[in-house]
Amino acid sequence: MQINQFQNSQLKEFYLKAKMDIELIETNILVNKEKYDGCESSSTEQGLLNQISTYAKETYNVEVTPDIAGMEGLVDKLKAGWGKIKEWFKSKDRKSKVSGHIDKTKKELQLYATEAWLNQMTFKNVGKAKFKLPEIFKEVNTPNGVKKIIESSLKQVQSEYQKQHQNSSARLSNGLKLFNQYDKIKIPDTLSQEVFDKYETELAKHFPIKPEKLKDTSIDEVVKMFNLSNEVAGELPVLNKEGVKEAVKVMCELCDIASGLESKTADLLSAGIDYDDRDGSDFWYRMHEKHSKYEKELFSAINWGEVTSSVVDIEIGFEKQVIKLLKFLEMWIWCSIK
Repeated sequence: MQINQFQNSQLKEFYLKAKMDIELIETNILVNKEKYDGCESSSTEQGLLNQISTYAKETYNVEVTPDIAGMEGLVDKLKAGWGKIKEWFKSKDRKSKVSGHIDKTKKELQLYATEAWLNQMTFKNVGKAKFKLPEIFKEVNTPNGVKKIIESSLKQVQSEYQKQHQNSSARLSNGLKLFNQYDKIKIPDTLSQEVFDKYETELAKHFPIKPEKLKDTSIDEVVKMFNLSNEVAGELPVLNKEGVKEAVKVMCELCDIASGLESKTADLLSAGIDYDDRDGSDFWYRMHEKHSKYEKELFSAINWGEVTSSVVDIEIGFEKQVIKLLKFLEMWIWCSIK
């Protein structure tokens, strides 16, 4: 019989019983094989083996020889059945697999596309999936239709991110070059105004750092690119198995785009420097103490926090939209199942 032919209460009874029986056999017999292997027929040990053999036939309808090989075989069968039931309960859990961690979410969502999960589900196959959804999707028929609607938004956000990333990277590169040019210059602890003015005049020739910083793209601007805020009560065609696989593919593609932006931001962040680097530089620390406007401007181009500010908001705004899209597609899947 298939797992889905049993009631949940029956499966839970077997699940708990098998778990306890596995522990009993492993902790009492299999860890003491030498004690039970080849024991005399009248011994207490053989009596326990005989008892378990009879119990296995009565409880699980399994023929088990009253010896070590039989006990090992029984444990293997119980673990196999126990594992299948554990996966069954996991597959029936309708708790959303979408979290704020994109890479983890992608792995969790891939369960929906597995044959094991699909075969355990009972699909409606006809009718409508009724649930609350972003208004822009109220007339879509397939997950690929969703992808088509947001295609221009995906291109727009990736283009905006790339533009900001290139600008920040170029400013960082030129800024680090200037930082290193003066980094090893030794100046007195008590920097005179005359010497300070001399260096300030010299630094002025290198500013502003090129290219000039672009206006930041805000989280709200990214949200507006996707227009997912307005939700309505919708009715979409139910998904079949192939439709679910298509939905999972779209979800994974969205996760990959979000992960790609996150990775690029992390690379840019690691290339920037901390204020500890400035404080460890004799020249730049003294200029900082004297409130050099050029030191301040330089660090707006090379500090890891400053250099990533232009891309972090895009990344955060996009991730929020991806999570909304993933939850929408996941709900479509669940509303297609009985």
